[in-house]
Amino acid sequence: MPHRDVSKAFEILLGEPETALSGVREEAVEASRQGNYKRAQTLLTQAQQMEKLIADIRAKQQEWQQMVGELRRVREVKQKAKRLPRGMRTPEEA
Repeated sequence: MPHRDVSKAFEILLGEPETALSGVREEAVEASRQGNYKRAQTLLTQAQQMEKLIADIRAKQQEWQQMVGELRRVREVKQKAKRLPRGMRTPEEA
């Protein structure tokens, strides 16, 4: 199902920024330990920007999941509407 491919793509897309964010956080801690506060502040600002990007991606992921859920519900309604109960269909010879 193509929707699963998109869901997997979101997970892959989120993986790399989260890994990068973790690295930037560690660098900020190390810069702070060394007393390089200007570098630590720069890294923290960068981390905040990365967190915003990740939050935006997660919001789009949720938007996608809601859209797919709605498509599923519409498809289910259409499938249910296709079949008539037994005896309700007009015979072919009529």
